[in-house]
Amino acid sequence: MKIIQHFVKLSISAAFLLAFAVVNFAQTNAAPQEEKLLNGLKILTFRQKGADKLTVKLRLHSGSAFDPKDKEGVMALFADILFPNQDQVKEFFADDLGGSFEIVSNYDYIQINATGTNDKMLPILETIAQAVTQTQIDKETTPKAKTARLAKIKEWESDPSYVANLAVRKQLLGNFPYGRAQNGTASSIAKIDFADLLLAKDRFLLADNATLTVSGDFKQDLVYRAARRYFGNWRKSEKIAPSTFAMAEQPKEMFATISSPTENSSEIRYAMRGMTRKDKDFYASKILSDVYFNRLKEKVPSANRNSVSIEYDEHILPGIIIYGVSGLNAAADKNIMTEILSQPVSTDEFSRSKTFITGKYIVGNQSDLWLDSDTYKLGTPSEEAKKANAVTLADINRVADQMKTQPLVSILVGKK
Repeated sequence: MKIIQHFVKLSISAAFLLAFAVVNFAQTNAAPQEEKLLNGLKILTFRQKGADKLTVKLRLHSGSAFDPKDKEGVMALFADILFPNQDQVKEFFADDLGGSFEIVSNYDYIQINATGTNDKMLPILETIAQAVTQTQIDKETTPKAKTARLAKIKEWESDPSYVANLAVRKQLLGNFPYGRAQNGTASSIAKIDFADLLLAKDRFLLADNATLTVSGDFKQDLVYRAARRYFGNWRKSEKIAPSTFAMAEQPKEMFATISSPTENSSEIRYAMRGMTRKDKDFYASKILSDVYFNRLKEKVPSANRNSVSIEYDEHILPGIIIYGVSGLNAAADKNIMTEILSQPVSTDEFSRSKTFITGKYIVGNQSDLWLDSDTYKLGTPSEEAKKANAVTLADINRVADQMKTQPLVSILVGKK
């Protein structure tokens, strides 16, 4: 009885803390200042008095889900070519601007992240603007970018974990966008030419397909004047390619074994389909996936628990949930996830995972949360946090019943 009472108290405490956090989130994280240029570029500014760094992010709301069939890697290669000399750019940001630079590409978007001291806003914005408004794609730049990406792919494909994640995606989703290699493969990159990159530029590198965020201690009017100056001539289009694709077919094989690229290593992966980022049950499925992740950790020897992983892709289209175990020199137990999925979720499991998952959507990076709102057509971050906090145990078990009907595939990367 005391244990039950203890769990009840924990659940009540967790619920109170989450509710308090949501209210505090809404009170202390006001909506950013918003403006839109005539070309459709959306600008969000987050003034943070006393901040020692300025952060600028530019997100193009299109990613490798739009790669043509058999030419996987077009959008990743396009991201590379925006800044063909990235090492020099990183050095410039570090040495001259007192900050950092990176460009991220995934299935749903391409994002430029740049930081510097607060007095370096103009050169930061100018550098990014030049890349997106004066992009150079020709017969000379393309081969160099392809060579550099092929070198990365060769390195990645020597990693058993990378091979396992890619293989289980393909096994579950086939040619559906999220089942393909977002970084491309050696064979797909070889098929890409500069005309493919020009087409990507014409379709997706558009002002009205992007959102710009600026965070730090700055003068509000200076941001907008600079944005109009540097980004005002960026081309717009009223017809952005829609993210509509045929749904994935059922998996042809539920379990497979492939050889590992390295000796004395093995990777086990279990994968199932997730929900769209905008689905009403998205947060319930995230909480549920964390419950299953914790159960999987309990199933493996304690010495291997740090090697248990979860990857829950959040996408415009239905994504994928991948559970993994690394380094176990044993055959994959094809029934382990089936057993995990069959057990109802307890109050304690629900409370623990809800606290963890909801916290991510309350205390996450503000600019990224607002960018996600644009990419996935969501409500404001505070509205999304409230949705996550509203999930009940009944919701979890209802979604669990739905997920049991989804195909579950597994793969072992190791000795055949």
